Amino acid sequence: MKIGVSSTLDRFKAGLVLDTQKIRQATAYTLTDTAWDVVWFVSDRMAVDFDRPTPFARKAFAARKATPENLEALVFAREFPGKGTSAEKYLSPNIFGGSRNAKSTERKLRINDYMMPDEFIVPGEKEAKDAYGNMKPSMYNRMLSQIQAHGGDVNQNETDRSRKRNKSRVRERYFVPDLQGSKLPPGIYRRTKISDKPARYRIELVALFVKNPRYSKRFKYNETADKAIDARLPYHWDKKLAKALR
Repeated sequence: MKIGVSSTLDRFKAGLVLDTQKIRQATAYTLTDTAWDVVWFVSDRMAVDFDRPTPFARKAFAARKATPENLEALVFAREFPGKGTSAEKYLSPNIFGGSRNAKSTERKLRINDYMMPDEFIVPGEKEAKDAYGNMKPSMYNRMLSQIQAHGGDVNQNETDRSRKRNKSRVRERYFVPDLQGSKLPPGIYRRTKISDKPARYRIELVALFVKNPRYSKRFKYNETADKAIDARLPYHWDKKLAKALR
């Protein structure tokens, strides 16, 4: 998900001699400043197109500067090692429409045969969510731990000893209904013991498994980037060129 800003400068290059170092440096500064303006414009647009975008999402884009030797600046989606799904993967369905990639939790559930290959997670309506409308990662980790779905990372799966250490988890258990024998819709449920004598339990839906969701185009990334370039590039060019020609 990269866009080149340099091509928009073509109309400003006409009639100029760009073989001097000062002019090439002014061009590089213009492209770099414009690219960062695109980043800010796109970040602000997220607050319009999305419901409470997280700070993590709003920092999804960055700019790579142009140089006098390479008159091209790029705006690109960041990669966040160790942070789950990359910015490009989770934003692309909202920019272009279509289906999204599976998240780390979904991949683990599929690998452990809790979920069908074409199913995705939708948080339950009554589940506690953070300020941005998402379930907390700690909740997903707790669910995966209890149902032994952390795959190769067995140290994250719950053991008898760790369960006994946490009394609240003894009364509150997560489970995935049998795909064949249950009348419950596919998903992850919480069984909470509410009394001992007689033993009574409350069953609540935590996350529903749904077939591959299709996303409509909602994030006006390309349109916003074009507007930023058209609005800001002439300003930066006039400013940088005037300084170079002093």
